Amino acid sequence: MYIPLNPRSKFAQGYYQMLGEAGHPSYKVLHGGKMRRVHYLYRAGKIGVDSNAGWYAVVNGRKNIAYVETFKYFPELSYPDGASVETWNNGPGTGCRGPWDQTLADVPNQTPYFFEAEETVSLYAQLDPGEGSSFPIEWVPTRITNPVRDFRWAAVISE
Repeated sequence: MYIPLNPRSKFAQGYYQMLGEAGHPSYKVLHGGKMRRVHYLYRAGKIGVDSNAGWYAVVNGRKNIAYVETFKYFPELSYPDGASVETWNNGPGTGCRGPWDQTLADVPNQTPYFFEAEETVSLYAQLDPGEGSSFPIEWVPTRITNPVRDFRWAAVISE
């Protein structure tokens, strides 16, 4: 998964690690600090990014296919966890879940292999009775090779 980093991020490293070991090897900064790559490894980890670019890409490097999700970023409004995009690596490890620690076993039938692009996190909205709110997103499937550099309305750009 490729997530553009916000050059004015509220997080010291451009992202917030919510769960997982310090120095988790799944997370790497690319392109001179402009992009966060999340590579799935079978280890528990969760991050949030206050990405302001309005897109992220998930790539299957073996098949050279991807989907890009686009969204509008609202810097003046509040997001859950302070992040516009979140990811989850499922795997063994211990992390804090509210008032207790949770340990995920190193046993695939108990802790299955999966990576979750928790997609774009919608904004908090205070609504009066009868009011509504919307948060449009768009998913764009495409063919692409790793690593992703950028996205434009007409194309995903790789190296």
